[in-house]
Amino acid sequence: MSEIHKYLNNMESYLLNEDLLFKKALIRALDNIDSSIKALNTNIVYLGWDIKNVMKESIETIRPEFRGFK
Repeated sequence: MSEIHKYLNNMESYLLNEDLLFKKALIRALDNIDSSIKALNTNIVYLGWDIKNVMKESIETIRPEFRGFK
């Protein structure tokens, strides 16, 4: 992401006003995409933790019923 910012900022002196507006809009869009990907990754991690905790609780509640069969 920072490489794109550097590339676009280096070109700023060559761009016309319309192109500068496009560049700024592009940077905003890329930042939004970047933050969305980070949020999605965080949600996936939390979902994994939730699944692990639910499985752990389920195992703990089922185990006492089968202790006599071991």
